[in-house]
Amino acid sequence: MSATLAIDGSSAATPTASETGSSFTGIVAQPDLPHNNVTTELTVILWVLIGLATLFFTLRLYCKKSKGRSLWWDDYMLMISWVGILASGSLITVAGTLGFGKHIYDMPNSTFADLLLTLNLSGSFSTLSAAWSKTSFAFTLLRISDGSRIRKFIWFVIISVNLTMHTSAILMWFQCTPVAKTSNPWIEGTCWNPLVIIVYNSFTSAYSGLADIALAVLPWKIVRRNSMNYKERIGMLVCMSMGVFAGLTSLAKTPAFPAMANTDMINTVPLVLLGVAECSVTITACSIPVLRALLRTSRRPSPSEITQGRIPTPTTGSTLGWRDEEAFAKELENYSPIKMSTSRTPTSATGNSWRI
Repeated sequence: MSATLAIDGSSAATPTASETGSSFTGIVAQPDLPHNNVTTELTVILWVLIGLATLFFTLRLYCKKSKGRSLWWDDYMLMISWVGILASGSLITVAGTLGFGKHIYDMPNSTFADLLLTLNLSGSFSTLSAAWSKTSFAFTLLRISDGSRIRKFIWFVIISVNLTMHTSAILMWFQCTPVAKTSNPWIEGTCWNPLVIIVYNSFTSAYSGLADIALAVLPWKIVRRNSMNYKERIGMLVCMSMGVFAGLTSLAKTPAFPAMANTDMINTVPLVLLGVAECSVTITACSIPVLRALLRTSRRPSPSEITQGRIPTPTTGSTLGWRDEEAFAKELENYSPIKMSTSRTPTSATGNSWRI
């Protein structure tokens, strides 16, 4: 979100800005124009998206702790991303109380500067949260990859995505001189042409979306080398490829950026929601593979299954959770005198395994 949407542009429907966009004279009521308010719908959809991300992220942490697994860098990065989306959602909710969700001619002049500042802060948190969630998934891929080419590609994605998205979050604060004019249109000064921010943000959104899809496809190359059976492999790949939806959400956000140049702020509501949706979908997509990997080791055989010879043994050939399978086999020895041979070790020469 950018302050240019209230300062620049040439929409004839809202005669609050001068033709040149160099000064802001105030918001003028327009009784003959629509007066719909989408603040309630915005707030509901916003917190449903954040609630979805919170649910899956909480389950991820709970499963790891209940299994005695320690948190790694991907968990901490996802935690920071979740804090970012929570901050963004809270700021958007505050913006709703200041008039966001209404047409600009229905907003009070007294709170307009506060509204712009709140939306700019929300946009920064949303952009950074998306960058951090993508980084979290990339860190997870680094843990399970052993080829130097793959690892170099993952690091390239991490660095390039963070550079472009962090730059996007910073640029919105320096598009006006003085900087305070970014969120206060009554201050004398100049601003960039809004197309500068629109074009760069569109590029960033498209690039990050393609990066998401590339990272989501990467597990197909990594898991292909693993010795797990076909059914187990497909199940893992489907879970690891959920990032495609995050990429599609980011790509869907790209054509929404031109709304930033529109003087009527209600037109930017879809852009704001898509920004939160991108973070929510990415956090969810990062959590699903970990939940599956941890939950599939939770089932233990009942005494009746053991006596009837229906012991649900671990998947043959998979390095996923090989320590859990070893411990599982030892537990079986406590139920029955039948001994199980467990010579499972990680197959990677570098010691990498699927212990996510």
